[in-house]
Amino acid sequence: MKNIRLFLLFVLVSILVNSCIAQKTEFSKTATLKETYHDYFSIGVAVGPKNLVGDEAVLIKKQFNSITAENAMKMESLQP
Repeated sequence: MKNIRLFLLFVLVSILVNSCIAQKTEFSKTATLKETYHDYFSIGVAVGPKNLVGDEAVLIKKQFNSITAENAMKMESLQP
């Protein structure tokens, strides 16, 4: 009985250890929005000045082929 418990404990620990090891997953290159729909229509996004830097800018350049000013070009922003 003691040997069976020891064996089951060993199996349980082995399963837990193996499930915690990080697996490197290879992602295939997926098509972007603008690549997928380029034959049908343009994919656009409204952006503000804060969206044009950092990770968001990279995402915008990768996924969209048309941009529009969000609120920066509204009349109250341009007129004194």
